[in-house]
Amino acid sequence: MTYYDHAADLCARESDACGLALARYRQAEASLRRGDAISAQAALREAASLLATSAMATQEDRLTIDQVLSGTCDKVGVWPAWR
Repeated sequence: MTYYDHAADLCARESDACGLALARYRQAEASLRRGDAISAQAALREAASLLATSAMATQEDRLTIDQVLSGTCDKVGVWPAWR
């Protein structure tokens, strides 16, 4: 999780919305593995928000987050790969 936190900090400083969204996506997955569903949901919602406002985000990126948020990927380990 430390690496994801570092990546998120770096992307935030660089104003890299897509990079920060990816970091949040991975943080969400790590949080869920630790049993922290509330933090996972918060990180996923932030990732979705970042992608919604980013001109660099692809439709595939947005669909990946939507798929996880909709509950179609309830099991850890079957989350779709990011790009």
